[in-house]
Amino acid sequence: MKKYFLALALLAAGLSAASAQAKKHYGGFVGPETQYSPTTVAEVKNLSDDARVMLQGNIISSMGDEDYMFKDSTGTIKVEIDKKKWDGMTVTPQDMVDIRGKVDKHWFGEPEIDVKSISLVSQPMSATK
Repeated sequence: MKKYFLALALLAAGLSAASAQAKKHYGGFVGPETQYSPTTVAEVKNLSDDARVMLQGNIISSMGDEDYMFKDSTGTIKVEIDKKKWDGMTVTPQDMVDIRGKVDKHWFGEPEIDVKSISLVSQPMSATK
């Protein structure tokens, strides 16, 4: 019986240590990152699948689930924003946002943007390219 309790205590201690390890926060990479190119909606149509883009404009409507209509000065495009990407942020059609993501081209139909991050814009991108 003592062996049983000893084994149970050791198991509990091991699980506790594993749990503490799982909660540990790890560092990350510090250095250059892949650059997102400032892009307009009109330019997206000429880019390849998975091209990294950075768009500034407004989300003008929800299309249901995680799909939204995004608009800049050159046109509109469907964007997919996973719920976790919002990170508690609330956006209205009047708010200018910065979207970074990848072009998602399909066999048919218009390209879309798979959003990797979204943030409110404090200062618009320069219009010069």
